[in-house]
Amino acid sequence: MRSTTKQAWMSDNIEEALESVTKETDQTNLVEIAENAPVMNVRIYAVGKVSDSKLLADIAKNSFYEDVSNVAAGMVSDPNLLIDIAKNAKDFRVRLVAIERVHNQTVLEDIIKMDTDFRVCRSAVKKLLNPIVLVDIAKNTKNSDVGRAVVEKVNDPKLLADIAKEADDSDVRMAAIGKVNDPKLLGDIISETYYSDVGHAAVEKLLDQALLAKIAKEADDSDVGRAAVEKVNDPKLLAEIAIEADDSDVGRAAVEEVTDQALLAKIAQEADDFDVRMAAVKKVTDQALLADIAKNADDSDVRMTANKKLNDRSI
Repeated sequence: MRSTTKQAWMSDNIEEALESVTKETDQTNLVEIAENAPVMNVRIYAVGKVSDSKLLADIAKNSFYEDVSNVAAGMVSDPNLLIDIAKNAKDFRVRLVAIERVHNQTVLEDIIKMDTDFRVCRSAVKKLLNPIVLVDIAKNTKNSDVGRAVVEKVNDPKLLADIAKEADDSDVRMAAIGKVNDPKLLGDIISETYYSDVGHAAVEKLLDQALLAKIAKEADDSDVGRAAVEKVNDPKLLAEIAIEADDSDVGRAAVEEVTDQALLAKIAQEADDFDVRMAAVKKVTDQALLADIAKNADDSDVRMTANKKLNDRSI
């Protein structure tokens, strides 16, 4: 009798196969039909008759057929079995079905950190509630898609700034900086991050001349400092940058932007950095200012350069 039943559910005749499944009550046999019947409708009908949750979970995790796995996963209600499916199902689409009914925040965090499929991780990110955990994931993930999914979810500017400053992945940092618009936070990001790409991006979003000048003067990264100089158009602020900049390259970049002779003379005599002073004095062409520099500059090399320019008939 069993052989006849098996041959019936293996049949391509759907009505005959479904009738044989209707008569079947043994859970193990139903699992066999669900996993091996050649006709989809027969497989689905068989799995729908399985009532043992553990068997359903096993089908969801291991079945070759996505349709069978999805139906089985949808029939499981036990939280622990759903977690097992969400973590261990072979098909990512089945894991997605299970995750929709997983609410344990620690489990969701584990899935985000361990699952290799972005779609699964993104689904878990959407259900994760703790912003501190989300920020930690964004900062440390090796998967840029996961990090950017977190950035999409986070809207707190301070948390976004934290991600922008510290995220390991460049794409994640840039996604976060794209959502930060507060000038103070942008300034904090520039002063605190180790990453030049973020510093550049933050500078590009700033318009405040005084803040840009402050950033240029204090920048640890010369590329970021020079980027800030390029956005400053106030000659007096440029002179301040040249005189006070911590970085010589930034100071010299500011000198390149200054054309006012009096300001150049001031830089030549007052700049903290030797190379900046020399760059400034080389741009001074006013004879009276050169004479004053040659007489009064504290730096002997600056005085010598001014004297040479005074005595050079080509000037």
